Amino acid sequence: MTGDAVERVLDSILQERGGASMFSTHALAAASALAHALVLMAEGDLSRAPALGALTALLPPVVKPEDRFDFSLLSDREVALLECLLSRACGELPRAEVEALASGV
Repeated sequence: MTGDAVERVLDSILQERGGASMFSTHALAAASALAHALVLMAEGDLSRAPALGALTALLPPVVKPEDRFDFSLLSDREVALLECLLSRACGELPRAEVEALASGV
């Protein structure tokens, strides 16, 4: 089993499910174990096949390409507004500051 093959499979699993930021620590461990099991299966070792379903169940859902955001479509001002709204939603900014940015002040 090569490390490159496992890394490629792991990268594919992560990207299919929205990237590494979508994974908890436990889900990353499951994804790594799944990548190892898949590479072993490709090499003819079926010893980990029974664990595939359980490992897959621990992963976040698959993100369809049409469900992903394309932030490159946003202007700098729109990105700033989005960041401001996120900060407001997390309770980090007062409403007046968000409203000021939204109105262009």
